[in-house]
Amino acid sequence: MPAARLAARPVARLVVATLLLAAPFLHAQSNESLQPAEKTAQERPKQEPFLLTISLEASDHGKTTLKQSYTIATSANRSSGGDPSVRDSSRVQVPFGVGTDVESIETGTNIDLNDIKSIGSQLAVSLRIEINDFVIDPGGKLRPVRRTGRYSVNPVLPLGKLINVYSSTDPVSGHKIDIQIEAQPLNK
Repeated sequence: MPAARLAARPVARLVVATLLLAAPFLHAQSNESLQPAEKTAQERPKQEPFLLTISLEASDHGKTTLKQSYTIATSANRSSGGDPSVRDSSRVQVPFGVGTDVESIETGTNIDLNDIKSIGSQLAVSLRIEINDFVIDPGGKLRPVRRTGRYSVNPVLPLGKLINVYSSTDPVSGHKIDIQIEAQPLNK
């Protein structure tokens, strides 16, 4: 029996020493786990709902080739969740050459919105747009020419006003693109 007591004492001492050393850390951790929830509720910006209207207009040598408008309801100051996006595309069969030659081309618009933040009476947003279209040879003998335009802008928008955030004209092809956005608050 004395041998069992001697073997138990070092183990008991080790357990007591471990508890004494770990107690301050366990106590500090339990207090810290309560504090972040209180802090994040106070520090987190209020989520605000907005209606964004994105208008696209493209033209070739003054002739309108695309006039499209998209309306997206979203919220600013989101901490997580999926970013709003639009996928508006289709596959078109385009004839070319002599006989029954046909090419399948994807056309349409993709819009991605990220980092939407309310800043007083303005809204900051990161906008990416991709437009896919094609031009047909007037003689019909050549394959259609595919065009892809990718645009990325980060405007700060005043609320309630339609703002032109991007405009460009290709000097070679005469292709022009205009991107306009209007941000409307939904809760006011």
